[in-house]
Amino acid sequence: MGGTGRPPPSAGAGRVGRRAVELSPKQRFTLSASPIEWAGCADELKHAADLLHKQARDGLIGWIDHAGHIQSKSHVSRAYILLAGFALENVLKGLIVLANPQYVSSGELDPRLKSHKLIDLSRQVKGVVLSPAEEHLCAIAQEATPYWGRYPVPVKAEELKEEQFLRTGFHETFLGLYYRLRHLLESGIT
Repeated sequence: MGGTGRPPPSAGAGRVGRRAVELSPKQRFTLSASPIEWAGCADELKHAADLLHKQARDGLIGWIDHAGHIQSKSHVSRAYILLAGFALENVLKGLIVLANPQYVSSGELDPRLKSHKLIDLSRQVKGVVLSPAEEHLCAIAQEATPYWGRYPVPVKAEELKEEQFLRTGFHETFLGLYYRLRHLLESGIT
């Protein structure tokens, strides 16, 4: 069961009357890419981020930075930011699909959905304008996705960037943006 309280459409068959109807892979894909499925995935990722956030102060990791200064961060900072970014990405993609169902009707994601760039995705959603704090959060989270949120180094040395850390206000900004976007998505689904 997904976050929607029902079996996922990707189960492969549905019931029409008394007989089962076998869905084609393209039909299963289209159903699995519906806005309600993006919402369910977003909710799961947000829930996981919330659980990590509760652990944020339970442990710190220390190290000496390039300038020789002692630094510390939460032991869940990297994973929390990654999951928060994935949750936002899913709710944004749900909103985009809600307005543009043709983006998933061919059996393949439209190129406009094949991105982790949260700021660009938010610009595809009519009526969504990010505050400066929300845009900053999205900039951090979208950098975490392809690189420092998952790996210690990028593919190439010239792509090396400083890891960002969970800072005061990040969680509150994330929650405010998440709930605002999730409300828009829920309003469009129902």
